Amino acid sequence: YTVVLFDIRPSVYTASSFESAVDVAASVVSTSGLDKSPVEMRLTDRTVLGGSRIRDTTPMIDLLTGVKPDPHGSLQEQLLLLRRAAGGTSLVVVTGILDSTDLPYVATLRRRFDRLVVVSISEELTVPLTFPGVRIITAADAESAAAAWNMQSRA
Repeated sequence: YTVVLFDIRPSVYTASSFESAVDVAASVVSTSGLDKSPVEMRLTDRTVLGGSRIRDTTPMIDLLTGVKPDPHGSLQEQLLLLRRAAGGTSLVVVTGILDSTDLPYVATLRRRFDRLVVVSISEELTVPLTFPGVRIITAADAESAAAAWNMQSRA
């Protein structure tokens, strides 16, 4: 099963990069649901939809249609909570400007998930980060993120 963790804190986005991140999160949820795999979506404001047995992604897409940035909650807190979860096939973290201090929290989930991916949407692209065991995609917008995802999937 796939877990999509969407960072909705306004401090890591501009208005347009947030909209691109929503598109990326919706794309990951939709794609995961296409093969009838269970999907869970978590937001940094502690919202959780779906789960290890839920295959209907409609409520998640509906939520993403109207989601707004929310300063409450923390990406690291949600990653810590996932340490107690059952785990699954993939964890995809969608965020804005990537804080390298978050990456060790993602990496600690290697035993819970077969694949760890962080998608960072930021109009101010910096030197691409790397971290052992975590696939990191940095892009200026949703279209660039999709292209980078597809390129890395073929590699």
